[in-house]
Amino acid sequence: MHFSFLLFTSALFAFASADEIQSFPPELLAVFKEFNAAAFLKELHEAGSAKETRNSAMNVLCKYSYCHAEARKDCADLCAAAAPKFDEKVVGNRIQKIDKSVQPDADKAACEKECAIDCGNNDCKKECPALCEIHWSYKNRKEYEGEVFQFIARINEFSKLNQTKP
Repeated sequence: MHFSFLLFTSALFAFASADEIQSFPPELLAVFKEFNAAAFLKELHEAGSAKETRNSAMNVLCKYSYCHAEARKDCADLCAAAAPKFDEKVVGNRIQKIDKSVQPDADKAACEKECAIDCGNNDCKKECPALCEIHWSYKNRKEYEGEVFQFIARINEFSKLNQTKP
């Protein structure tokens, strides 16, 4: 399962305030070798205060999902085009199901399929193949994607624990 853009739209918006980030247990924001969780949360929090909050957040999620947080103009342009097309409900549901057992995509076709699913009824036939091509061009793609999944799983576990507290 590819974490696609919308990594944690629903879960992370609930946690992305500076105060909430400070209250995360240290193991939640453990330093990963490939994925910078703290930088991701900071950018997502900043996007949450933007005028176009939804598109800004989707753009950040795309940037971290496909561009590996690098400032690549080709990837940034694709994310800007794709961000308004992603279906928040579809993505949110997928994100909530990510646990420690989820593995990186086996091939580009799986990446493209999940990206298209994230678009819901919108046409992402141009953006998804190009974004997946960029994502797959990184030599550390599998490790990066695995770390993102670990991070999402931690967020989901933390969220469930906090929901059960009185």
